[in-house]
Amino acid sequence: MATRHRSVAATLRTLRLCFASLLIGTLSVSPALANNLPTCPPPNGSEWLSATLLPGPLETFAAATDTPGADPYLYILGGLNSNTDPEQVSDKVFRIKINTSDGSLMGGWGMDTLPFGGVYRYNCGVTYNSSGTHYLYRVGGIDDSGNNTPDVWYSMISSTNGAVNNWTHNQGFPVSAGHYVDLPAVRQLHGTVVVGNFLYVIGGSNAPTADNPGGTNGANIRSSVFYAKINSNGSVGQYDGGANGWTTTQSVLRAPVYKTCPIVLGSTIYVIGGESNSPQSNCAMDGTGSAIPNVYYATQTNATTGALSDWQEATMSALPCALAATVTASVPAPNQAIVLAGGDATGHGGDICLAYKGVSVSGLLTWSTSDSFDLPFKVSRNAGAKLTLGSTTYVYSLGGLKVTNTSIADTRETYYHAF
Repeated sequence: MATRHRSVAATLRTLRLCFASLLIGTLSVSPALANNLPTCPPPNGSEWLSATLLPGPLETFAAATDTPGADPYLYILGGLNSNTDPEQVSDKVFRIKINTSDGSLMGGWGMDTLPFGGVYRYNCGVTYNSSGTHYLYRVGGIDDSGNNTPDVWYSMISSTNGAVNNWTHNQGFPVSAGHYVDLPAVRQLHGTVVVGNFLYVIGGSNAPTADNPGGTNGANIRSSVFYAKINSNGSVGQYDGGANGWTTTQSVLRAPVYKTCPIVLGSTIYVIGGESNSPQSNCAMDGTGSAIPNVYYATQTNATTGALSDWQEATMSALPCALAATVTASVPAPNQAIVLAGGDATGHGGDICLAYKGVSVSGLLTWSTSDSFDLPFKVSRNAGAKLTLGSTTYVYSLGGLKVTNTSIADTRETYYHAF
């Protein structure tokens, strides 16, 4: 772990929520807020089952699953532990086997060290299978000095034990010595997804440091979308001596969005909730943006070039409440659905345990909740991952900022749910 020093004001990090405020520095919750938060089911009292604890408390980290050989693995990349003063930024990649019979986590965590130092606010983990060779990616995020970065790194995943210790700073293809194919601009709290053999970077913040990522009135929140082809050697983009290998889509998001992880169903990308600089209510998160219920989508129209259709808003598919910093996962056919869990929710007094399941009918998402979807505790800034085994998809909620009636702190707890 690397430490990141910050001012007293930044240490306290007042979260402006509906009806009350949480002060992280004091690790306490006001009675008024505690009474306003929804009641969560007891641990293991729902269909979310507890799994192996994380190696340490973490929030705003990337998570992904991959099956590089005979065994599937769950990966945790970077992250922030805000329970300590100064905060600790992780420079580790942790991995653990997934039990193929029931989706549980097996044994202890393996660990590799990141060559580029710690990273957090890189929220969406992505992997890619290139003809049997598997890769894990880090795209942008905040480094352990508190600076926003455009860096793109990737590592081959060992087919023997799942290790990721062969990190390369992306140079694209063909390789040009001394030139790196990084993002066209710095990004934090952005979304990353893979469709076919293209990597997409969606929304996010271009604030130069970790402080005030949204900017005044959300001015730092972006609507831009970058994409580049993943090459057969795992590198991203093509360097032609001038351009940096990334394409900026002509069709931008319908609104600036960050603090959301897009998901993919088929060849369509969905951006669900998040925060925007266009207020959707009078309940502002962090004082720099507002949580939104909106759902945006675009479809990859050309598998050779990676081009996307114009972004559309699914106005009939909006979430029941505004939601940001939540786990998002897609469940493929035959149980095709979108799952969200936890997050910051306007109208619920802050961090929630609610989970939503969206089912697509004729292109529209119909959202539902039930006690069986609710997490056992209120949490946001948790990371999510999914793994499909046969006809069952397992969705994982990992770590995050946990809220109880008496405290708020980063947690090691992990849960999973079968769909």
